[in-house]
Amino acid sequence: MLRLHLLSNRRRLAPVFPLMTGPSPKSYCNRIPARSPMAGAPVVTATSAMPHKVYATGDHLLRDLYDMIRAQGEPFGSMSIYARYRVFGSDREKGVVVTLDGQGADEMFAGYDGYSTQRLYSVFERRRLWAAKRFLDGWARWPNRSTHAAAKETAAQFVRRHFQVVLNEYESRASPAPDAEAFAKRSVTVRYSRVRVSGVRSRWLSSYLWSRLTSRRLPALLRHGDRNPMHFSIESRVPFLDTSLTEPAFGSPKEFLISERDESKHIFRRGMQDFVPDEILDRRDKIGFVTPESSWLDSFRHSIFNSGWGGDTRIGFLNTSRRVATVALSAPDSNLGLGSGGFWRVVNLKPWVELFDVEAS
Repeated sequence: MLRLHLLSNRRRLAPVFPLMTGPSPKSYCNRIPARSPMAGAPVVTATSAMPHKVYATGDHLLRDLYDMIRAQGEPFGSMSIYARYRVFGSDREKGVVVTLDGQGADEMFAGYDGYSTQRLYSVFERRRLWAAKRFLDGWARWPNRSTHAAAKETAAQFVRRHFQVVLNEYESRASPAPDAEAFAKRSVTVRYSRVRVSGVRSRWLSSYLWSRLTSRRLPALLRHGDRNPMHFSIESRVPFLDTSLTEPAFGSPKEFLISERDESKHIFRRGMQDFVPDEILDRRDKIGFVTPESSWLDSFRHSIFNSGWGGDTRIGFLNTSRRVATVALSAPDSNLGLGSGGFWRVVNLKPWVELFDVEAS
């Protein structure tokens, strides 16, 4: 599939760059050594590939903030979108007009953290409790995975609806950012949805991956992945999203996707052994376009809140009181009680409202 895309573009004599985070021809670097994808840079040298590193800082983000939001056309929940924005900007400067993006591979081959909830749900369905424990023990040995978190998320699938209502009420009060009075006046109920497992019996993993591919996750990622390259007049291709790959992937047994040793993307890793160095295939961490969000935002956090972060732009459902500013400044890692990336999601609303003249009062 990759060769097909490369050959089709060679006829047009246009340069093509694989777009990846990691030891690849085009890499984004976040300047955090422990989490930098360039930890595998020696592999690039060994394979005679040409590295192209792209760096970004909080100052760059502040400089490009409005242009990036204009490119996206709507607020977005992750600063990784900016990392991709920087990569495409660098591509344009180097004359690249076509990129190959790996979007869809994780949803097709069970990447990311291995989808422990869906695996455990299938095990519990067959009442194999010992197998569940063995899976959790092996799964937790991988980076950034927790037995406790996996068990908790799986248990949430069995919680009855009225318990979820209580949980919604608790979580809606945990953050100072939403304006409860404004919601009440408009008869708006704040709820934190729980994604429940659904699908074909004994095929929970494949069913869930299909929903991620077609509705829950990938469409939003593809939208971001399309807006950024279009902004720089670049064509971004997604060779994994082809029926010749998706059909056999979703017809595979779950053991092909996640091995007995809890290796995610198992069949894909094994299939690429003769083409990709083992140093890459054997990596256990999933980095993606991770950004040092806290340090980036710290560079302008105080200027935002000390100047009255609401400013002249009124966003009716957000609380612009001093209490919100105090929480944001005194506990920067709290994300305003909105979960991962919560602070950023609040901050990038204001430029979006201003740029597109949105009536948000």
